[in-house]
Amino acid sequence: MKPSQRLLLKKIVAHGFLLVALALVVLPFLMVVIASLRKGNFPPNGLWLNPNQWSFEHWKYVLNIPYSEIVNPSTGETRVVQPPTPPLHWLWNSVIVSAVSSAGIIFLSSTAAYAFARMRFKFRGHILQSLLLLQMFPAVLALTAYYTILDSLGRQVEWLGLNTLPGLILIYLAGVSTNIWMIKGYFDTIPPGMEESARIGHPQNLDVGRWRKLTTPRTRKALGSFCCACGLEWRANYGNVSTLPALCYWRADERWY
Repeated sequence: MKPSQRLLLKKIVAHGFLLVALALVVLPFLMVVIASLRKGNFPPNGLWLNPNQWSFEHWKYVLNIPYSEIVNPSTGETRVVQPPTPPLHWLWNSVIVSAVSSAGIIFLSSTAAYAFARMRFKFRGHILQSLLLLQMFPAVLALTAYYTILDSLGRQVEWLGLNTLPGLILIYLAGVSTNIWMIKGYFDTIPPGMEESARIGHPQNLDVGRWRKLTTPRTRKALGSFCCACGLEWRANYGNVSTLPALCYWRADERWY
């Protein structure tokens, strides 16, 4: 077999493998989309619907739009249904929580990581080890402490207690230890000689100025990746009504919306 034919065969096999992998990912997604356009609550069972099966009632439910529902098929009697839940409001809450939490945790983590990476101070090693040890314990162990803290804060500052978005964001901001270690490792790869040269050339600049003008632009991609990862994690937690958001909304029967 000629080298050109061997290369062509490798390309065909590689593209065939990629197409199969793409189909395994796309087909379930298409089935879910088609099921959302089908009347009634049925699981996805194919990639095609009959013309009489198409309906936008599920999308209207999600978008909080009133829709007509058949009550009696024999007489054709219908009724207007007002969706009882506001999913778009939940989505907006998720966007707010994830965006604010991500921005805050990246700011806190990057400034703390820069201090650990560039400065030498007392108990520096012990603090880093403590941050690492904290990751050995599951977050569920802190639920009682979170509830007590938010309950106490809510007695003094109502908008920062239980059943509030700021309270949930405050708890998310406490999870900086993992990010501090990862961002510190990235800062360690940047030669400190650049900052030393800037200190010699501009001795009036403070450490904050060097961090903002020299180090931050070189870590922009890494910080962006951490920010996206944090945003996806918080959005998934809030959207799925996991343990922590449910705890912060302990009294959510009246204000969950």
